[in-house]
Amino acid sequence: MLHNTKKYHKWIKFIVALLIIPSFLLIGLNSYQNLFDKEKKLAKIGNLTITLSEFQRVYDNYIKKLYQNNELNFELLDKTQIKQDVLDEIIDKYILDLAVIDYKIDVSNEKLRKFISELDWGNGKNNFSIEKYSNFLKSYNLTSAEFENNQRHQLSIHRLIDPIMASVYVPKNTVDIYKKALLEKRTIRLKKYKASDFESLVSINPQDLQLWYKDHKNQLEIPQTIDIAYILIDKKEIQKNQKINDLDVFDFYLKNSEKFIIPETRCFSSIFIDSPLTSDVQNRQEAYDKSLKLSKLAKANPENFHNLANENSNDTTSCLNGGDLGTWNSLDLNRIMGHAIQKTIFELDKEDISDVIETSLGFYILKVTNINKEEIIPFSEVREKIESDIIEKIVSDQFLSTIDQLSDLIYEEDFDLQSVANAIGSKIYYLDGLARNGKIYSSVHVNSNYNNFFESKHILDILFSKEMLEKTNQHSGIIEISPSVFMIACINKLNQASIPSLEQANTEIVKKIIIERSTELAKKEGEKLLKVLELNQDPNNYDFLDSIKISRLKSENKLSKEIFDMVMNIRTNSFPICSGLNENSDFIVVCLDSIDFDYNEDEAIQTSIREKLSHIFEIVEIKTVLREFRKKYKTKMFLDENFYSIN
Repeated sequence: MLHNTKKYHKWIKFIVALLIIPSFLLIGLNSYQNLFDKEKKLAKIGNLTITLSEFQRVYDNYIKKLYQNNELNFELLDKTQIKQDVLDEIIDKYILDLAVIDYKIDVSNEKLRKFISELDWGNGKNNFSIEKYSNFLKSYNLTSAEFENNQRHQLSIHRLIDPIMASVYVPKNTVDIYKKALLEKRTIRLKKYKASDFESLVSINPQDLQLWYKDHKNQLEIPQTIDIAYILIDKKEIQKNQKINDLDVFDFYLKNSEKFIIPETRCFSSIFIDSPLTSDVQNRQEAYDKSLKLSKLAKANPENFHNLANENSNDTTSCLNGGDLGTWNSLDLNRIMGHAIQKTIFELDKEDISDVIETSLGFYILKVTNINKEEIIPFSEVREKIESDIIEKIVSDQFLSTIDQLSDLIYEEDFDLQSVANAIGSKIYYLDGLARNGKIYSSVHVNSNYNNFFESKHILDILFSKEMLEKTNQHSGIIEISPSVFMIACINKLNQASIPSLEQANTEIVKKIIIERSTELAKKEGEKLLKVLELNQDPNNYDFLDSIKISRLKSENKLSKEIFDMVMNIRTNSFPICSGLNENSDFIVVCLDSIDFDYNEDEAIQTSIREKLSHIFEIVEIKTVLREFRKKYKTKMFLDENFYSIN
């Protein structure tokens, strides 16, 4: 969970990642507790409870984002482990929340402002501007209060965990051992005995086939398969033939002219005197008096506003640039800074200076520095965008209409896939011999571009569900493959697991025997060479490939993991030394000629190794502390099959 804590201080994208978690993960579970008292509980931390439905929402959100961002193919991952990891993240998040409260850890307004101003807002650190801040909040649909409260909380957590990470010490000998293992270079030569080179030596008679079939026929078993028919509603297919003429595009431009208006924007600067409503009366009065004095000075000499802001404003970012707060439209200014400031800015003329404006945070004096009048975007500049939007609207409407129509049709009593396909103008696709593992055991209907959909565990789980297998022609319901592709499928035939006869499997058996025997011949030939080399024969006499150097840091060519691990695990001071292993059907003889150490004293490498080890040690330390916190807050788990069966 905490492996990015140091990077968090460097890049704003990690802040954004923290905001992905639903809001109830930021405020605790207490306000939700009464709603879920009767629900299945997964874990309890002190008086807080995590329920199955609550976990499901977080888990779904996580999986959805992986899917949308194409970050990885989670269908190939161990979902049981993902579920456990997500639950552990939620638990650890709450444990840290409780610890922050327990130890009364807080962050001052000044430290919060400094932290936010020093983030990377697009082009390096210390380039904060209200305009960038506004755009960021708008893009994530956040208010400034939500963002700042979240950052205050995260900084509080860092105040708790940073001392733990700072206490990590990596001994020099540990760095040296790691460095030696990392930079160790091994020079090897390979000789490959390919099984394919021995296939011509394999002879097979009918008795061989019978014996192999008798001893290994279970290897030929074809598992339970299904023959299916399916309909796809693919948004891309709908979009292919969509066209729109120029008159329709221009007509849209005229009828929606308000969409092509760039609203008036105003640039302004401010002098901000910090005094939140929580301050005592005297503090507020002193802040107001100071603001009033600055307002009079600014109005008396408008050209000096820049200097007054530099010298007096409590806004630590804008004061560095004469109080400049950037360019704003009315709507954004009202949402981010409030109605009072928005109303004032859009009533002032250029170069005008406002009276003192009171807000919940303190007092502002404002100066309008520029006014950009409302503009209408020319048709030529937006024509392509309008055409794209119109087509997207037509396609989306047709796509959704087809989905709605399909939803109605599939639940009619006389459901028939062909009739449904005709009604929505779709084609029926077929696939025979689909197994539970996604493998296809038939040569019929295997050329469809859509067959890769059936590699999805989600779709296979539906098609091989008890309800689908019990009744032929039972439809699957509408399956969402992606936001733009939906499917409905029917099982035409259920094929039970079977073992083909000797005659049916003859060709397959011949292939298997050839592979087995040629593999064995390759291995025998390789082992024969190893025995010769054990007698101190010179490997140079046996046509090894050219030498290559390998190390854990860099290798001259890509070896399989099996060969690499074998070579790196050889312990010897006597060279050359040879060993061998099977790689798929081939046999590889490896000759290790030397082991060298690149004692590179490059400071960058030293630093990189130390940082990597420190990072590992930090994770261990944090996990240790979290385990202790789990004991402190009496964390209990209540996991059963309902948790692990979540899709």
